[in-house]
Amino acid sequence: MAGLVLVAFVGWVIAAACAPRVLGAEHFHGKRYVANPTRQRAMDTSRAKSIGRRVIRTVFAVRLGTEIYACSRHLFSESGCDFQFTSKYGNTTCGNFKARAYRSRIAVYYDAYNGGCGDF
Repeated sequence: MAGLVLVAFVGWVIAAACAPRVLGAEHFHGKRYVANPTRQRAMDTSRAKSIGRRVIRTVFAVRLGTEIYACSRHLFSESGCDFQFTSKYGNTTCGNFKARAYRSRIAVYYDAYNGGCGDF
């Protein structure tokens, strides 16, 4: 009986320790526009990563050196990346963005979650 009580107590302590992290988790999504001075519509993965990285660093408080990006090309004028970083406040944030090029501007759509990254 004492072992069962101990297991229940340990389970409660673990749940209590994890609860603030889960309860404080937030979901972020939005879009930003960047000028397209070259008017090129081709969006390869290196261009998307460069543009997306600037937007992510502007929107979030990224601790430099903690970023991971995995990018792929979706269409001629659209590429996307999955990302993970640690914020300056110690939170791990994961998400993805896609960069789509138009003649006059580039739209970057992002979606991020700071409640844990799972198997990123």
